Amino acid sequence: MKLLLMDVNNVLLDVAYELIERGHELIDGVAEDSWQEADALVIWNETTLGGWRDLIKKVQANGKKVILVQHGRRGCARVYPPFNEK
Repeated sequence: MKLLLMDVNNVLLDVAYELIERGHELIDGVAEDSWQEADALVIWNETTLGGWRDLIKKVQANGKKVILVQHGRRGCARVYPPFNEK
């Protein structure tokens, strides 16, 4: 699956490595229209900074999935066993 990973300050670095290891392709999110080639958007925080809320609405309006990763205590525990798809 092609994923557009919006990462700030390397918060999702471990998640990115795990996604690549599982065979997903990560797309560079620098270009304005890079979301169009992705199957889904992975974003670490719902924020109005940088126009991310507008990006989320645009991606959803075009029928693509948005995966919101919560940031906080034990926020990434569900990507590790026994909660992952392995």
